[in-house]
Amino acid sequence: MVWSTMPKTLGTTSTTAHRHMDPNVVGSTPKAKPLAITPSELFGAAARSSHLNHINIGVASPESEVMARLIEQYVDNTSSDFALLSNVKNLKDYVRSYFTGTVAAGLAYMVMINEGYVWSDHFENIGGGNTKKKPKPDYAFAGPATGLALMEAKGSRSGSLGRFDSTVLDGYSRQVEPHLGHSVGSQLAVRGYSIGAWMKSSTCAELRVHHTAPPVQAQPTTQSAPAASGAAVSAIVQRNNFATAFGLVHSPLLSQAIRHDDLYIGETEAVILLRFRWLGQYWLTSPRLPLRRWDDITVVPHILRNLGYWPWQD
Repeated sequence: MVWSTMPKTLGTTSTTAHRHMDPNVVGSTPKAKPLAITPSELFGAAARSSHLNHINIGVASPESEVMARLIEQYVDNTSSDFALLSNVKNLKDYVRSYFTGTVAAGLAYMVMINEGYVWSDHFENIGGGNTKKKPKPDYAFAGPATGLALMEAKGSRSGSLGRFDSTVLDGYSRQVEPHLGHSVGSQLAVRGYSIGAWMKSSTCAELRVHHTAPPVQAQPTTQSAPAASGAAVSAIVQRNNFATAFGLVHSPLLSQAIRHDDLYIGETEAVILLRFRWLGQYWLTSPRLPLRRWDDITVVPHILRNLGYWPWQD
């Protein structure tokens, strides 16, 4: 039976902290809380991680379906532990590499959401960092009072665990750490993560995380981040996050207008969206969007469900 309903959990079995000399780079300790995964959330996260910009609404549902069909065949629907089944070995090597990387990116994205980072965008869309270093991280994340964080995702289901941990460390030391303390989208990057999904076991995968160490005298998490990473830190990441979301629920044109800060809504240019509540969540969609069936509501996937701070209440 394909993976369609069974919620999964995935724990972090190893976290390694790395000190940084820049006093503006504050770091943090990852949560010990296991990652909770549902099929639709991972499918949406994998699709979200696969596109630098918006997904055209005309292909968003097929894209989600592609991720579902790709992943559901290789995860069981009975165990509560997340793992890739042994039949993954039937894939050609280049497909297996793509598959593993796609799942790992989706899991790493969900880990960051689990850490409290509600806004995200691809690093390539934001720019900046250490111009002397060519390797770049995958993502930039932001959240309330947490500062700008950089993240690199790694995944494997072959080789030794020690070798994989070295790969995760290399992702941190080569792709993340050199950009910490540098301006990324006009804000300082103050935290870094390299998140590896080790999926060799067919019964229980595990996460290994290399991250920036917190200050020696860490402040309570309820306090604001340092001035260098204050309230405005999420401005660009937040805007691009909304651009992607509204591209999904409305149109690529609206997405580009938001992304390039060129949005003007006059009396004759109102953007009309429908809001509804379903499965305990608030959802948005466009009245112009042709829904072939109820399942097509998934064009508003994990990304919208984790935007946070909705301007309406029950």
